[in-house]
Amino acid sequence: MRRWAAGFLAGTLILQQQATLISAYANQILIAVLFLHGLWWWLRQPASPGFHSNFVRSRRRWLYSFVSLMLGLLAGLSWAHWQACDALQTRLPASFDGQEIQTVVQIDGLPYRNDTGWHFTAKLLQADWPANIDTSHPPQKLSANWFPQREALPELISGQCWQMRLRLKQIHGTANPGGFDSELWALEQGLDGAASVREASLQPCGGAEWSASSQFARWRASLRERIFAALPEQRYAAVVVALVIGEQRAITQDDWSMLMRSGIGHLISISGSHITMIAALMAWLAGQVWRRSAWLPLQPALPLRCPAQHVMLVTGVITAWFYVALAGFGVPAQRTAIMLTVAALANFSGIPWRSSQILAMALLAVLIIDPWAAMWPGFWLSFGAVAALMSVAQPQQEKTVKKKHWRQMLMQALHSQWALMAAMLPACLFWFGQFSLVSPFTNAIAIPVIGWLVTPLALFGCLLPDMLAKLVWQLAHLLLSWLMPLMEWMAGPAWAVWQRPVPEWPYLLLATAGSLILLLPRRWPLRWLGLCGWLPLLLPVPQQQTGLVLQFLDVGQGMAVLVETPHHRLLYDTGPAWNAGADAGARIVLPYLQSRGISKLDAVIVSHQDTDHSGGAASIAKNIATVQWYSSLPEQHALQARMRPHQRCEAGIKWRWGHVDFEFLQPAAVSYASDKWKPNARSCVLRIAYRDQAILLAGDIEAVQEDEMLQMQPDKLRASVLLVPHHGSGTSSTPAFLQAVQPEWAVFQLGYRNRYRHPRADVWQRYADFGVKRLRSDSEGAIQFVFSETTEVSSYRWQRPRYWQTRADGSGDHE
Repeated sequence: MRRWAAGFLAGTLILQQQATLISAYANQILIAVLFLHGLWWWLRQPASPGFHSNFVRSRRRWLYSFVSLMLGLLAGLSWAHWQACDALQTRLPASFDGQEIQTVVQIDGLPYRNDTGWHFTAKLLQADWPANIDTSHPPQKLSANWFPQREALPELISGQCWQMRLRLKQIHGTANPGGFDSELWALEQGLDGAASVREASLQPCGGAEWSASSQFARWRASLRERIFAALPEQRYAAVVVALVIGEQRAITQDDWSMLMRSGIGHLISISGSHITMIAALMAWLAGQVWRRSAWLPLQPALPLRCPAQHVMLVTGVITAWFYVALAGFGVPAQRTAIMLTVAALANFSGIPWRSSQILAMALLAVLIIDPWAAMWPGFWLSFGAVAALMSVAQPQQEKTVKKKHWRQMLMQALHSQWALMAAMLPACLFWFGQFSLVSPFTNAIAIPVIGWLVTPLALFGCLLPDMLAKLVWQLAHLLLSWLMPLMEWMAGPAWAVWQRPVPEWPYLLLATAGSLILLLPRRWPLRWLGLCGWLPLLLPVPQQQTGLVLQFLDVGQGMAVLVETPHHRLLYDTGPAWNAGADAGARIVLPYLQSRGISKLDAVIVSHQDTDHSGGAASIAKNIATVQWYSSLPEQHALQARMRPHQRCEAGIKWRWGHVDFEFLQPAAVSYASDKWKPNARSCVLRIAYRDQAILLAGDIEAVQEDEMLQMQPDKLRASVLLVPHHGSGTSSTPAFLQAVQPEWAVFQLGYRNRYRHPRADVWQRYADFGVKRLRSDSEGAIQFVFSETTEVSSYRWQRPRYWQTRADGSGDHE
């Protein structure tokens, strides 16, 4: 089973790395080959009763292991392929992009409202698809947004039916190294496309409104509203909500940053430890009641009818799945419930399965239910943590000296923390580029407080009337208000988090092998040699370039460019802010910097105050040490207080880092004294020169500013790479400007099907008419230029193609 599960995992991972899928016919052939091969293997063996044990002991054991591994690999590959084909066949085709259709939808899951509007999942009940479009496999679920226009937004409740006019769009997310893959997440969640609501009216939908899933969602929404009403304007009210129903979207970005630095982010959800604890508590209560049921007038008594142990197991499993339903059937919660179910079945069967076999069966069950689970860090962290704890678990001794009991418990706890650190270190560095060095200490405090006090109180409040529930939830919040400042203080020092570049595969495998050696049983000699596998992670980071590197990040409708020389780094713009709690600085720029092991920037330039350029500046200022800030922001702007030290960008300011020269070409100093210019006109235009190459980062300048530079400094406009002004709008990129710049490459940083319709068709064509090679972030993802002896150009979507990715129409030239 363990070998077969390992092979199944390998096959699933291989499939998820593919750029395209084979045909369904080829997959059927693969399934047939798998079945016949396995049948042939077992039929050719002798039928003696003792064959299996004799065979395992034979010298052909390695062959048996290899065949089991290969069969599991083929099964995993085939199953993941079948699931992927099934999920993709209902995806919204490109021909639907931008079309508006009349639909009847049902609100699915838990709708969420923030300062921009409603965000919800729309289950399509009816749709007026165009007659010329193949609808043999129509989309089933859409990720929908309802932004306020002139009318006030109504209240959305799960299970409601609405008649809506929807504007459709394919699922499309940003694509950056170290970033979140929202397209993969949508595929896993069964979302076939995206939509925005144009018109809507409520209508009855009969019995479909009363499904079990909608009732659970309504219950979850009711609990969310009750908690927020009981804890108005309380900072950690969203944390209490997350512990009860698994809804984390209301937690602020600052709080998430602190939770991740302290290493307790895994506790602020319906985590495996919470589910296990609540299931164990309910199982213990059921066992106590069952054993003490002699007063009931039943013959025979309940313990004689069914063993109390079986009652406890059933109660624990039912409690776990009920809690998972309360969490909205989130994947991490499902994983824990599956593991508990498999463990209970193993106990019921009476077969003395090893803990590693139970873990392998749980892993297999998770991958069968969700073949994409292995693409997320939670999968590896949860299974890795359980495996590490199993490796150090000791059988309970019958006789224990009381004076040493607390010492044994302490040593076991310390040993468990050591095992968790050894197992989690390589995984955390690979997925996040950092590891919280204070996590053993913060978890030692937070796990008892959150797991044994806050979470039970939060759940107990759900069973009480509002007056009593308010008191219980306030007590839970009070405990959090004492705990969180302590966690913030412990995570405050710079050394609290060890940040390294994401290790390459060879180093990751070596570190993982070292962790496995360290977790071997104590009787194994020389286990300390496992530390040698960590040595490559401790060595100084070698310089990755000797010239100039530009990374145009894919931040949607906005700009963010990281400029690197051998010893310095500069960030030009910080991406957009999407709402009050989410911005590209925290969601895209910081994860990329962390994956590279970058903890300091020598300069940050905020070209102007528009939120698609300055939206992420606050997150950058809070989390990354910055030597110098430049911007054209007005003095009274709120961001000015965060930018220290700060200097206005003015034409003529220049500096040199090694062999790379930097100079501002705009705005002129006199423009700050005038009120007639809008923010775009004061965009900081930066020229970067390296050897015979030049790069022009033009912000959102328009035709007037282009003409000013043509008149004042035409000799400095020539550049091989141009960051297209104003995302390719019709107000910039004049023919005279392009004639002066004569770029070889033009980079359009913009959002997929953005509401400004950038780039304009005539501007896009204008660059082609000038013979410019065009790249756009919505099609290419992050775009990298490396200037050294030669110029190398690459894009993230071309380097890392996956079968679930959506490419924008009119994708740029790629040579």
